[in-house]
Amino acid sequence: MTNSNSSAPTFFLRSQSEIDEGCVEFHWGAMWWFGSHELGNTTGVTMGLMTMKPAATNDRHFHPNCEEVLYLQQGLLEHRVGEEVIRQQPGEFLTIPANTPHSSTNIGEGEAKLIIAFSSAAREFIPC
Repeated sequence: MTNSNSSAPTFFLRSQSEIDEGCVEFHWGAMWWFGSHELGNTTGVTMGLMTMKPAATNDRHFHPNCEEVLYLQQGLLEHRVGEEVIRQQPGEFLTIPANTPHSSTNIGEGEAKLIIAFSSAAREFIPC
């Protein structure tokens, strides 16, 4: 949406159907992106929803240009952040510094659901 007096955007609203259409499936679960530079609706952050299947682990990776924050809504996760192992329960918020290799494993019995955000609208993803 743009202001009629200017070509500069004043706000962006992304519908649930637009979010659902952008679902990306992985062997370990799925991600739905709410906002990013790639989507064209943010200039400073990337944000989304991630689900993980029981006993699944995502691929170890890092983000050279941003930190990552994870708010766990449902399930039980174990993160390998650098060489440390961190257990996360629902309601807990985890910050992972930029350039830090990490992966997550769902150690709960059901699907895990978390909100994820990055301190860059154009987050970089490097597998390791």
